[in-house]
Amino acid sequence: MHSLATVIYKRGDPVRAIRVAFESLGLLTDPAETERVLVFLGGMFTVLERFDGARDAFRILEASTQSEQVRSDALTGLLIVAARAGTFDEFTAARACASERGMSAESRVNVFIESARGFARFNDMAAATAMLDEGRTFAESHGLNRSVFEAEALMDEVRRRMRPAYRDAVATARSDAAVEIIETNLRERATLVAGPAT
Repeated sequence: MHSLATVIYKRGDPVRAIRVAFESLGLLTDPAETERVLVFLGGMFTVLERFDGARDAFRILEASTQSEQVRSDALTGLLIVAARAGTFDEFTAARACASERGMSAESRVNVFIESARGFARFNDMAAATAMLDEGRTFAESHGLNRSVFEAEALMDEVRRRMRPAYRDAVATARSDAAVEIIETNLRERATLVAGPAT
């Protein structure tokens, strides 16, 4: 079902992909598979600008995983959510937490890029540019060519207007009752696993 959710997303129906992925959570017993589905849900909720659902999925991951890499990915996810949601205090806290943690080179460059995205969101273009320069240099030194291109393209992405199809998916997710229920369920799980959101 998780694979089916991925296919559904690639075919352009992210709301249905969330429904199918969430349904698969109830069928899983392997913690690694559960983590993959939570990463997928966090990513889908982020894409659809349902930041509470994304935040809760990443909080569940951070609190429950035994894998340092998955924990780093969850922290990066929380940083992404804070940057895109425009929550400055959350963004600052996520950056501080990420900077204190040992991470893989890929996770670290993602922190640079998402930090730049957040600073741009908060209209601190000097800090955004500094993060992009640092991220690009770091990515080049580690041979992460895709991240180099991503860092170079970020300023265009920040300025680019959203595509109509993207706006339609966001609008659909905001009004979809099933997505709302899934978001509420994730919030309850996050509170059980990680405690109340701060």
